[in-house]
Amino acid sequence: MSNALPLPDEIRKDFRKTDWPFYWIVRVSAVYTQVMEGVLKPIDLDMPAWRVLMSLHEGQSLSISEIADFCVIRLNTTTKIIQRMTTEGLVERHQSRSDGRVTEVRITEKGEQARRLAWAEAERIFSAGFEAIDPAEIEAMNATLHRAFANLRRLRETVDD
Repeated sequence: MSNALPLPDEIRKDFRKTDWPFYWIVRVSAVYTQVMEGVLKPIDLDMPAWRVLMSLHEGQSLSISEIADFCVIRLNTTTKIIQRMTTEGLVERHQSRSDGRVTEVRITEKGEQARRLAWAEAERIFSAGFEAIDPAEIEAMNATLHRAFANLRRLRETVDD
């Protein structure tokens, strides 16, 4: 008897990739990223910087770990992104008043200007991507994806242990 896992076709012979939600999630994400990279480049931004700026858009300071969580980026990678963005003048770092061990990040005026330019492009892309899709469908999709994200996050915690 073999300990080898069954091949996918042995598990489910009627499998079709287009019936798999992750197939569409990955495809939409990849095309969105490609389009956004194209519009961000003239603004001197990239996707990681865009994600950081959007996590800071409400004007509050966030810790680097909070930004990593919002952006779903590893903490050490987020730290490097923040260092680069600080050098570029898009964000500034400061020590937390409540916990001196925590570094907080705040968007600068230059970062806010870049965020506004990028947001205008993102809104245009959103409108094109969701053209002729009812707002109620978008709301339902967001709710479903939110639940799937929470489920996968719980699963990730059990796998990380």
